[in-house]
Amino acid sequence: MKSRNTKSTLMVAALMIAGMMALTLAGTASADPKFLYVKSNAANIRAIPSIQSEVLATAAFGDRLYGMDHIGDWYQVKLDDGRVGFIYDELVTDDHPEQIYVEVAMANVRELNNVYSPVVATVKGGAELKSLGKKDDWYKVKLEDGTVGFIYEDLVDDDPPGVLFVNVMTGAVQTSPSPVSELVASVSAGDELVKLMKLDDYYQVKLADGRTGFIHEDMVTDDAPKMLFVDVPQAEIKTDPTIYGVVTTTVPGGTELVAFDKEDDFYLVKTADGKLGWIYDENVIKMSD
Repeated sequence: MKSRNTKSTLMVAALMIAGMMALTLAGTASADPKFLYVKSNAANIRAIPSIQSEVLATAAFGDRLYGMDHIGDWYQVKLDDGRVGFIYDELVTDDHPEQIYVEVAMANVRELNNVYSPVVATVKGGAELKSLGKKDDWYKVKLEDGTVGFIYEDLVDDDPPGVLFVNVMTGAVQTSPSPVSELVASVSAGDELVKLMKLDDYYQVKLADGRTGFIHEDMVTDDAPKMLFVDVPQAEIKTDPTIYGVVTTTVPGGTELVAFDKEDDFYLVKTADGKLGWIYDENVIKMSD
């Protein structure tokens, strides 16, 4: 039988160890709760922060967890049923899910991240999807109706539909993504078009009057026009980006011009009165990038 003094000594030692463990955990814990997203195919949530402990639940790739604390290499998380457990921090990320947008006419969302997996939904060009994470070449996504599946990365873009700027002298918006299709409208440098989606080498776009059509990717850019300042006493604007181009007009020093494209040593510009042409880059200074 152990003496009372021995028992007291053991109790004090146990309390000291417990206190040291508490101090260690407190020193490594983060008090900022946040949402976490599982980035592995599956992740165990355990009763205590140890790989030897009981598994309380298993979370799937893209699942959202409520992170309460970060203790050492583990996050303390709260489950939907109110239980609290721990997940290894390498298995989760705090990056918030992004919105991604379908860039092709139609795209399949599949049950698993491979081309042979069953199709769970088909979405149209321009559809907005919530990304739950990226695994290899596939996004795990959630649709508006709650359907969850995978979509191949080449079918989507993380940039929202936005503005494209025509960067050629004259461009054609056509009824289909083909150079021989019917003309919807002619556009010129600087015209703004709303980008709807991408189909092969064409963008589907919306015009200011609401009409839609397709324009070749080489005729537009998503870079905003640049402002130039004429830095010589007089500068020529020509029909072509060469020294042999015909001079269409001249502008005095100090004139501000809008530039839409650059080819070799010439900028494609528009004057204040709407004239388009090419100006030698040595005659101007960029006012903005």
